[in-house]
Parts: sequence; structure tokens; C-alpha cells
Amino acid sequence: MRSLWRAAVIMVIAITIPAVPSLEAAWLENGTFISSAENDQANQRITHDGLGNLIVTWEDRRSGNKDIYAQKFDICGNMLWTADGVPVCTMTGDQEWPSIVADGAGGAIIAWQDRRSGSYRDIYAQRLDANGSRLWLISGVSVCTAAEDQWYPRMTSDGSGGAVMAWRDYRDGAFDANIYAQRIDGTGASLWTSQGVAIVTATGNQYLSPDITGDGSGGAYIAWRDERNGISNPDIYLQWIDNTGSTRFAADGYALCDELDHQSSPKMTATGTNRVIVVWQDFRSGSYYGLYGSMIHETTIYWGGNGVELSSPPGGHVDHPVIVPDGEGGAIVAWDDDRNGNDDIFAQRVDAGGNPLWKEDGVKVCDAILHQRWPMAVVDGDGGVIIGWDDFRQNVLSEIFLQRLDGDGNTLWTENGVRIEGVVETHYYGTIASDGNGGAIVSWCDMPDDPYESDLFAQRIERNGYWGYPAPEIHAVQDVPDDQGGFVNLEWFASRLDPWPDQEIAYYSIWKALNPVVALNMKEAGTAFLTSASELSASGIDPDIDKPIIREQVLGSATYFWELIATQDANYYEQYSKVLATDFDSYLSTSVYSYYQVAAHTNDPLVTWTSLPDSGYSVDNLAPTAPLGLVGVQIFTPEGMELSWEPNIEEDLSGYRVYK
Repeated sequence: MRSLWRAAVIMVIAITIPAVPSLEAAWLENGTFISSAENDQANQRITHDGLGNLIVTWEDRRSGNKDIYAQKFDICGNMLWTADGVPVCTMTGDQEWPSIVADGAGGAIIAWQDRRSGSYRDIYAQRLDANGSRLWLISGVSVCTAAEDQWYPRMTSDGSGGAVMAWRDYRDGAFDANIYAQRIDGTGASLWTSQGVAIVTATGNQYLSPDITGDGSGGAYIAWRDERNGISNPDIYLQWIDNTGSTRFAADGYALCDELDHQSSPKMTATGTNRVIVVWQDFRSGSYYGLYGSMIHETTIYWGGNGVELSSPPGGHVDHPVIVPDGEGGAIVAWDDDRNGNDDIFAQRVDAGGNPLWKEDGVKVCDAILHQRWPMAVVDGDGGVIIGWDDFRQNVLSEIFLQRLDGDGNTLWTENGVRIEGVVETHYYGTIASDGNGGAIVSWCDMPDDPYESDLFAQRIERNGYWGYPAPEIHAVQDVPDDQGGFVNLEWFASRLDPWPDQEIAYYSIWKALNPVVALNMKEAGTAFLTSASELSASGIDPDIDKPIIREQVLGSATYFWELIATQDANYYEQYSKVLATDFDSYLSTSVYSYYQVAAHTNDPLVTWTSLPDSGYSVDNLAPTAPLGLVGVQIFTPEGMELSWEPNIEEDLSGYRVYK
């Protein structure tokens, strides 16, 4: 006996299931707005939030005086907080020179110099949560309100949700610049001596802005230019302050370099717990500025007294050095110098022993015509570095260019760098951060509408030197209409490098999310296992061979697994679609989603871009036909009606239900 239920109620209209929306990549070729509010936005600083996004803070004059604002955005270029930024501090008087560190919980701590009291500047700070809300007093917490001025706060994370900061301090007289420091916790409470711990109070001025980096234990190293031996003979000094606020070198710091003549512009990076490398420009020759450096572990100074020479360009002057760790105990340093008549960008790698590893006096990063100045640098996560700079090759107009170098000092992108495309041709105040995937994100000030008003922009340069992230974008995952279920139609917009005139994409690979237990069992059974979509080409595996291929993807603290299910040759189209099989159908009461990714592959097996995932589900759209040949025969033992009918032929028939 069979039921008539399915024939009676399964006659429904096919429903298209919308795909789960994904974040659309928002990077624009000419830069994405961080803020375009009225008047100037400038002097920005940028940090990672620890969860894959970035937070930028800046001075903002939309209200007339200078205030502090901030914005969070993801690596796809989507602004995550209020348009044009959230207020950090909008008190009376000017708030200037912000500094920022991540708080370890998706937000940030921001410090600035504040003139709310009238004639003098003080140091204040605020913490924003992951949503951009202020967590401390609405006006910020005071870090130092000592007499006279406190300027230029610089911060580093203490590794425990707080920060250590140092600043230039005039409490001992308007012409006597000293340096003080303070540690604050995640509640905004000061943990050291009220109004700050004296780092140096020696005679003469100690400045410019102090450079600071965390020691990995809740304290910090602080380096500065020091004029205690005369304004014409500045030296480089260093102090280590531990997590309790105790200074570990002698009072007023250690003379890292007190050679004759000028030493200035100290820059520093941590290379391990309680271990830093400091570099500076040095005029000890009396005829040119060279580049010198020292390594410090706790209170021990390495590389000899007064540092080792890292570059002494013949006829040139090293200027504006920047430094990042190389991941192996050493560092990579970039600078500009005029050895060729105009300012160019050079770089050098130094190992933990103080030995330069690249070409003598540094490798060329950019020697385009006219001037290249003010380098900035960030590690690429693969032993190399991405270096950016202000570029004047277009004569008086300032632009931003970038170049990537590998661990051996080889340039990986276009000779003389990749240009950041801007709305106008004048960019300045560039800052840089890693994108977390081997590339970089740069923010800058631009003047698109009014030569007296600047706006803030950002752009991503991914690891291969392309702006934004030229991945395909899934448009929809839709049920295939008028079928028996088991299929969806995947539609995606092509990589922007696929259509003419670029035509750089060779093919697309299509991946479906896989249950982790199933994936790991397949791995144990010997299934080909990849860690990135680019390995599909680089491994030599033929994606057309009918063998399973699994890819592992780590996003933050989560791990996902994807199975290769199809490929599609690139035909230089703007959009593609492909019908794909699903493992299950959805029903009226349950939606069974399948998740997909699409990767665009170039002819270079290592150059691949993977889309954000998207999802959809399949539906059995076709009802079975009504049963035929229904016959009822009266019976008496037992009493009732015996029904019979011809069986249906649909393979997916669930059953019948009989109604009286």
C-alpha cells in the first residue's frame, strides 16, 4: 500500500534561494576614502586590530579646531565604523599628533597632545572598543598634565591590553626638553609614577620625538637624540624601562653613540624579548651622513662601542632611516640618500651579529629621476620587506610608490616601484601597515577638491604588486530551476585582470567547503593536500584529473577546508557561471547550504587570487505526477476499501499519503 501525500502537496512553485551575501571588495583604483569630512584630515597613524582589520587615527579640523578621529576598515577596503570616522576626542582647544596601538580585543588605545587647558599642551588617551565606542571618559583620560608643555606622545603595546608611551616634556623649563614615560592599563589607569617616569632630565634638549618599542615583557626601550654635549654635537641615547616603571640603564640613559659631530634620527625595532636593534644617521666622518647601528639585549650593548657602519655612500648623505625586523634576529633598514645627485631609496639587511648581508652601502630600491624621500617599511611575512616613499619623479608633485624586496635584497615588483594611484597628483603623510597576506596597506593625505583641504585615503597593494585585490567575486549561488534538485548555478564576476586589456588570467578553480573531519580523514588516506590555491598550479597537479584535491585555509584562529570540484578556462569575459552538484537538497523546513570559493590563476603558478566565500542551496523543483489508475474495491474481511494504483517512476519519490 502506498500513500498519496507527496502527489497531493508537493505541487509547489520552485523557489530561488538567495545566496548568503559576502563583503564586496571596496578598494578603488584611485584610493578608498577613509574620511572626506570638511576641512583638513591629516597626520594619521595606523595599526592592526589583531583580528584582521586595521584602525587609523588622525587630526581632524571639521569643527574648526583640531580633534582626533578614527576609522576601522577590513583588508577588502570596507569601512566598518561611521562614515568619515568616529570621534576620539572633540574637546575645546587643539588635539594633535595622535599615536595608536591595538588593545588586543579588536579596538585600540590612542594618545595625543591636548591643548584644552589653554596655553600649554598635555597628554591624554582614549580606548575604543571593536565597534568604535569610547570606553574611558568621554573626554579621554589624562596621562600627564604637568607644568608647561608635553609634546609628541609615542606608544607601544605592553602586550596585556595596555600601552607604554613616551613624550617630550618641558616641565623643567620652556627651553629644557626632557623625556618622560608612562604605562596605562586597559582601564586607562596609570601604572607608574603620577605624571610619568623621568627617562632623561640631563642638561640640554632631548628630542626630536622619542622612538619607542616594546621589550616583550610589558616595558619598553626608548631612544632619542640628545644635546647634553652641545647643540652642535648631538648624540644617540637609550633607556630601558621595565614593566614596573624602573629604568634599567643609568639615570639619564646610556650613550649608545657619542662620537664627534652629529648623530640623529634614531629608529628602533624589537627582534626578540628584551632585544632591539637601533639605527641612526651619523656625521662622524665630518663630510657625509652614514648609517650606523647597535643591537641591545637587556642592558648589554653589542656590535662594538658607538655602533657599526651599515652604509657610508660615497658622496651621499643617509637620511630618514626606517627599520623592521627580518624575522631571524636581524633587521632590514631603508633610507634615502643623494649619492647619485638626487635623493634615491636604498636598503640594507643586517644580521644579529651586525654584518650587512646585502650589497655594500645597500641595494637600490628606487633611483628614478629627481627625488625619492621619506621611506616607510613593513615586513612581508616571508622574510622580505615592502618599502614605500614620497616620489617626485613628476617634478614638483609628490606621489607614493612602493617596492617589495625578498630576503636576499632582490626587488620583486616593477623596476623603481609601483605607483599608488590617487585622486589627484599630490599625496603626502604616507603611513604603511601589513595586509597580513604578504602585501601592504598605505594611507595618505590627498587634496582632491580644494588645495587648502586634505582628505584621507587608503589603498591596498597585494603581495604581487597589484592594487586592491584582483580576485573574482561571487555574484550568486542559485538553485537550478525546474530540476530534481542536487545542483546550483554559481555565478561570479571575473577578476579585473581577466578582460581586455589585461588578459592576465589563465583559468579559475572552484572549491566547495568540506567537513573538517572528512577532510582530515581524506588527508590521512593520502589525498592531495594544499595550503593555498596557488599550490594547485605550482604543485604540478593537473586539476582536470578526476582525483580529489583538498585545500586548507587559515583565517585568524579558524581553519577551513575546501575541495576542488571544477575548473573554468578564462575567456576574457567579465562574468562567468557554472552548474555545480550539491551533496544535499533543502526542504521546506530546513535549508542545507553549500559554501563555495573561486580562485583566479595566472600563468605564473604562484600568482593566484581567491574570492571571499559565498553560499546557496539546491531545491527539488519538480513534483511527481499524480498517481494513475486509482481503483477502490470494497472488502468485508476486514471491512473496508482496498486501494491500488500504478506506481510513480520518479527516482526521488519519497512516498505516498492517503486521505479520506
